[in-house]
Amino acid sequence: KIRDDGRALSFFYYEDFESDAHPALSHSVRVYLPKAAYDLRNYRDSHNPPVLHRKETFVAASHPLYTRFRDLTESDNTAGLLSVAGIGYRQQWHVLLLDRRIAIHGHALEFQVE
Repeated sequence: KIRDDGRALSFFYYEDFESDAHPALSHSVRVYLPKAAYDLRNYRDSHNPPVLHRKETFVAASHPLYTRFRDLTESDNTAGLLSVAGIGYRQQWHVLLLDRRIAIHGHALEFQVE
């Protein structure tokens, strides 16, 4: 990720990026270019790590799973999941899915009926 003003770069590592529909952030590195300084963050042991949405924005359109990732984002958006504040963390995301009675299998939403 490149900051809009080009002064910082961020690198993110998500375990199971390709297989997990909304993977948790494991580690990140932010490099501040003007100062040649950096910041490391480790979320591996966090009970509530950030989760990734809109995975297709992290890969090129030529990536073999790009269409699957894009379709998941469209499903998430159609279900109204992406317009809810606070979904960027695992616990809040899981609560929202439970409240909406939605399960995710692979990269597809499954709406549960009562």
